[in-house]
Amino acid sequence: MSNLRVRRAARLATWSGTVALLIGSTAIIGAPAPAGASSILASNVTTGFQHSCALTTTGGVKCWGDDTYGELGDGSNSNHYVPVGVVGLGSGVKALAAGDGFTCALTSAGGVRCWGQNDYGQLGDGTATDRNVPTAVSGLSSGVKALSAGGDHVCALTTAGGIKCWGNNGEGELGDGTSSTRYAPGDVSGLTSGVASVEAGEWHTCAVT
Repeated sequence: MSNLRVRRAARLATWSGTVALLIGSTAIIGAPAPAGASSILASNVTTGFQHSCALTTTGGVKCWGDDTYGELGDGSNSNHYVPVGVVGLGSGVKALAAGDGFTCALTSAGGVRCWGQNDYGQLGDGTATDRNVPTAVSGLSSGVKALSAGGDHVCALTTAGGIKCWGNNGEGELGDGTSSTRYAPGDVSGLTSGVASVEAGEWHTCAVT
């Protein structure tokens, strides 16, 4: 059994609302920041298996934690204990979604860029090559309004109300009627329009029509 199938103690999580991330200190809600602490204002935070990424209030992305597969997007594979900027994403991002060892960003233009682990094609760039900087998802340079990431797959809700998914498909989580891995986005059977929202679990996906 692969390591990806064993490491399920942690669950993917995302939350919204403006929060202050204090760097090099511990924060107590309602208490002033300790002297010398720096902070960034975040409107959204998403967590993968061993890394986290924040969407700043200015539309930038900063990540921290494990960087084995390049999931922090800073051009290295070095773990970081404080947030670091993602290459090329200092602004212009409106949503994030993190999987086990990768991260994806939805840009203000409706495009999708992903980075990190890519053994199941979860970056959607047509390859199985890990990336330590963001790479464009094939065919999704515009027209996307929401993203959701599972353990090793991603699904995008298009502005036309359809769903496109890519990545691991061993349990049929891509919804295309097969169990074949997809290295680029493909349509979900019967859901090319009329969808209001999508949510990916570890090995499954659900849509609200």
